[in-house]
Amino acid sequence: MLLLLLALLAQPAPQPATVVRGPAGGSAWFHVALDADPLDMDGDRVVSYLCLGEYGRPARIAWHLDPRVELPASDLYPGVRVRLTRAGATSSTVTRVEVASLGPLSLAAAVEEFVAESCGARWWLGLTPGEVATIDAMGSRSWLVRDSVSRSLFERRGRSLGVLMRARRHPDREVRARAEGVLRDLGWDRD
Repeated sequence: MLLLLLALLAQPAPQPATVVRGPAGGSAWFHVALDADPLDMDGDRVVSYLCLGEYGRPARIAWHLDPRVELPASDLYPGVRVRLTRAGATSSTVTRVEVASLGPLSLAAAVEEFVAESCGARWWLGLTPGEVATIDAMGSRSWLVRDSVSRSLFERRGRSLGVLMRARRHPDREVRARAEGVLRDLGWDRD
C-alpha cells in the first residue's frame, strides 16, 4: 500500500527529446521525437504531438543550466534538445520543458565566435597566459588533467565561452574535441 502511494506521488522522470516543430501562431501544440520512441521504416524517430500545459495552466519552459530562468516558447525551434516532464506516463500534456540551449548566453557565444574567427589561425591572440595554459591542459597527456579542466570549464558556464570558442581552433584534435563536448553540454548548437 505504501509503495503504491509513493508511486502515485512520484514525479515522472524527464524524457529527452528533439523538437521537430515548435508551437506556431499561439498554439500550445508542438511536435517532438522522443529518444525512447521507436524508429520508423526510414530510421527516423516517430513524431509525438504534445501540448504545452493543460486547462489554462501553461507548461513551465526553463533553461537546463539554471531552472530559475524561464524561456519563451519560441526557444522550442526545430532541432533543439529538450527534456520533457509529462502529466502522466502516456499523457500528451507536458507540464515542464527543460531547453538544452545556450539560452541567455546565446549573444555572448555569438560575440566570442566572431572574435575567435577574426583571429584566424592565431587562436591565442588576446588570451591571457592562464587561458592559454587552460586550453593547452585540455590536451594534456594525463587523462585526470584533461577531465578536470573540462569539468571546470563546464562549471564556469558563461565565463568559459571565450576560452572554449578559441579551443575549438586549437591544432590538437583532443583539445578541439573536448571543447566541442563542453560546448555541446552547455547547449551550444552551430545552426
